[in-house]
Amino acid sequence: MPKNPYTLIAIDDQTTAIEEKRLAFQCLCYLLTGKSHALLIDTGFGLGDLAALVKTLTDKPVWVVNTHAHFDHIGNNHRFPRFFLSRAEEEVFQRHTDPAYLWRLSAALIPLPLRLLAHSTLDRIYKPKPLGIKTGIDDGYVFDPGGRSVEVVATPGHSPGSLCLLDRERRPLFTGDTLCDWWVLLNLEFCAAPEVYGASLERLSRLAGAYDRIYPGHHGFPVSRDRLEEYRACVRGILTGTIPLKPRGKGAAAALYASYGEVLIALPADFRRFKSGELPVEGGGIPKKEQ
Repeated sequence: MPKNPYTLIAIDDQTTAIEEKRLAFQCLCYLLTGKSHALLIDTGFGLGDLAALVKTLTDKPVWVVNTHAHFDHIGNNHRFPRFFLSRAEEEVFQRHTDPAYLWRLSAALIPLPLRLLAHSTLDRIYKPKPLGIKTGIDDGYVFDPGGRSVEVVATPGHSPGSLCLLDRERRPLFTGDTLCDWWVLLNLEFCAAPEVYGASLERLSRLAGAYDRIYPGHHGFPVSRDRLEEYRACVRGILTGTIPLKPRGKGAAAALYASYGEVLIALPADFRRFKSGELPVEGGGIPKKEQ
């Protein structure tokens, strides 16, 4: 029997962080409980039965909302009858539910020794699964689970339909991969140009009076508000050419990295594609944290 991949961390009496972790896989999901429903933000890689775990935490009907459609955020969607996803993520969703595509992506992103070690895990994650009802949502959509409202804030960049979720009553902001503790990837297929990502960060900055804490899709949490400022500065440095772009990796894993303070932003190895308005191609490297 595989080891339980989930760790529960109480944020408050109605909000729980669920960390999914095994081998090199780590993701954060969040359960927000209201008076009538519960809202589950992301479902992780699918390393365990997240629906069974959620049933031990609440007996209320559960709505699932995905911050974006990458496979490490939708892996347990099939265990729930319905899920909500940005309409702008449809093509990403189709790709990240295609096992053949995911195996090609693994070959580009994951070193061969780790890929061999995790082969059975990857096979389980990528296995086709019947899905429930998918409902498209747009910027400004509000979930009302009872006694708290959770607003969708569109933040394209990491993917075209990336979104954050703002709980105005309790004042957390859930950011998915739009803002993590130490890196954000803009070097994957369908990522937007830094200008687009930068505009999303500016929007989060303008909303800063509506939230006190930032909860990301990976790494540690909560994320310091300083991180938002560092990502904003990093994007400005990329656009003005004042921050050097450092190459890493070779072949399909090649990428460029810009760093500012404690954060990194990954870009396609051929950065000129952004300049010409083209989207980056499949692949790109994942950085190791710089000390």
